[in-house]
Order: sequence, then structure tokens, then C-alpha cells
Amino acid sequence: MRTSKLSVLVLGMLLLLGSLVSAQTRAKAASELEAGLRNRLEKILAETPYPGLSFAASLSDGTELALAVGLADRRGEDRLTPEHRMPSGSIGKTWVAAILLQLCAEDVLSLDDPVSKWLGDLDWYSKLPNAKTITVRSLARHTSGIPEHVYDPRLPKALLEDPDRTFEPEELVAFILDQPAHFEADQGWSYADTNYIVLGMVIEAAAKKPYEDLLRERLLKPCGLDRTEPALKRRLEGLAGGHVGAQNPFGFPEDSVEDGAFVINPQFEWTGGGIVTTPRQLARWGRLLLTGDVIPESLQETHRDGVAAKTGPGDRYAIGLQIRRSPHGEVLGHSGFYPGTLSELGYYRDHDLSLALQGNSSDLAKIRKPMRVHLDALAGVILEER
Repeated sequence: MRTSKLSVLVLGMLLLLGSLVSAQTRAKAASELEAGLRNRLEKILAETPYPGLSFAASLSDGTELALAVGLADRRGEDRLTPEHRMPSGSIGKTWVAAILLQLCAEDVLSLDDPVSKWLGDLDWYSKLPNAKTITVRSLARHTSGIPEHVYDPRLPKALLEDPDRTFEPEELVAFILDQPAHFEADQGWSYADTNYIVLGMVIEAAAKKPYEDLLRERLLKPCGLDRTEPALKRRLEGLAGGHVGAQNPFGFPEDSVEDGAFVINPQFEWTGGGIVTTPRQLARWGRLLLTGDVIPESLQETHRDGVAAKTGPGDRYAIGLQIRRSPHGEVLGHSGFYPGTLSELGYYRDHDLSLALQGNSSDLAKIRKPMRVHLDALAGVILEER
């Protein structure tokens, strides 16, 4: 009996020792991985005009890594940290798509609904290009043929003249009314934030709720994304500075943030983007979006059903989702541009790896490589260590 108890005690001690050794081994591996990622980030920073870069990874075992290099603002000395927030630009479309597909699963609306079903009674709707033939799916995949309102010079002029101005969605769509369509509905592909502004209006009409309420109730709160919020005003907590560049095509000031506030109201993005967040939360969101139950199982294949896009060789665009090739296999995610910030979210499907990268510059006159190239390089560091 005593021998049996002693054996159990010895076995327990061996298991505890093994657990401690295993924990130490994992901690060492994580430390080495973080060092490798930091070295690569520093190298990218040295070769690019970004004042700072912030990166995060969500690994298959549940581990989250987040690190930042460089400056929070090119004019100051404060270091950029993983907790600094930046606008994520068009990555915001991934949240719009998730809400849309949830509503489809609940039979509130359908991807095949004509947009006119939801907006056709509005007095301006008949002036929308392809108004009679576009569907909800056309908007979500950028196959509507609708032009891009962001390119209208009246928009940046209005933003600069009244930096606190809040735009109604109809005011944004008004910039492209009565313009010719780029092509007949679903007979081509042309990226336009306008598609997602109209889509946001459809979602609100169908759900009978403001989009921001849907975002918070359905996604941000349930997913624990407490550092992520809709950008509805100029002053938001924890912002990193952004460098737009002296030669930016919008005529904006060279820096996007002054005294902790945006120089223009980011609210104008609305459902075309309209989110401030951190890479850690973006990487977590990418995993939840593409491996969790955010998208109902019956619609996950529809979510990834893409058409040929013009964003790169072999690229496709699905429901608020860019799908591309990489040296590490297929990547699902989205790129983001906001004046002063570039962002990239990518889920490396073959490796169950969700990554996010943000840089506080959008000076395209000096930035030579897209963010996706740097994200792939960082993915390579992780995969070499695994």
C-alpha cells in the first residue's frame, strides 16, 4: 500500500516536472519567435518611410503576440506601442460583411435582393447608376458598376472646410448620382467605397437599427474587441499620429493627427471603413471571422465565394473579403487605407495563422511595397520557427 502511494507521488512529481519543463520550453520558443519578429519589423522600418509599425499574430494554439517598433508620431519622441490605435481603413468592410451575412442567415434580407427592394422608395435612388439591376451581392463584391465617390474633389474640400462635419450616407452617395456606370451590373469589377455606403443603408433599412448599434451588439462586444470602435468623431483615445505626406492627392495636411485629434472627421468613412483598432484586435478578429461562428456555417462558403479582382495577380473579392495568393498559400483578409495609415489583415489558411500589420504613414509617393508584402515576410518568420 505504501509502495503504491509512493509510486503515485513519484508519478505526480514527474508530471509536474514535465509540465514545468514544457512551459519553460514554450516560453523560450515564444521569446525567440518574438525576437525574430522584432528583428524583421526593425528591418522593414529601416527600409520604408513609416515612422512606426505595429504588428500582431494570433496563432493556432491560442497564443497572441503583439509588438511595435518606431515612433508613435514622426514629429515626436514617443515610441509606438501595441496599444496605440490607428484607423484600419477598408478592413472595416469585413465587419459590414459579417453583419450582412448574419442578417441573411436570419432571413432578414438576401444577397439576391434587388437593392431597390430596400432603397427604391428614396427620392434619389433612381439616379444611382444601375439602380434597377444591382443586388445586395453586387454591392458586397464590388460588381455593381457604381463609381467611387471618394475620388470626387468636392469631398476632401468639404472635409477641410468643416473638419467637424458629419456626413449622412445620402450626402456621400450624392457625389456619384447621375454618373454613368462603369459597366452593367455584375459584368465587371470595380472597387468603390460607395458600394459599402449603399450597403450600409440597405443593412439599416432591413435591420431597422443604426449600423453602429449592430456593430457593437453583434460583433464588438461578443468578440471582446474592447479596443475597437467606430470612428465617429475627431478625438479618440490612444491614437498614433499619421503621416499623409506632402504630395497627397487630397490636399490634406501632411499629418493626420494634431494634438491627439484627427484633422478631419473620420466619420465620413462610415461603412466604407470607419474603424479604429489595434493590430492585436485585428488579428483576433481575423481568426474569429474566418474560423469561428461569427459567420453562420451555412454561409461560410458564400462568404469566400469571390470574383476576379484587379488588386493583384490571381486576386479575388468575395463578400467583404480579399482572397490572394502568397508564398505561404492562400490568404483571406483585407487591406486598409486611411489618410496617414496603411493596414493589412491576413488569415493564412494553410497554417491557421491570423496576422495584422499597421503603419502610421500613407505617403504613397515614398512607400514602394504594399503592406501585404511585409505581412507575408512576417508570416515567413513565424513559419520558420514552427
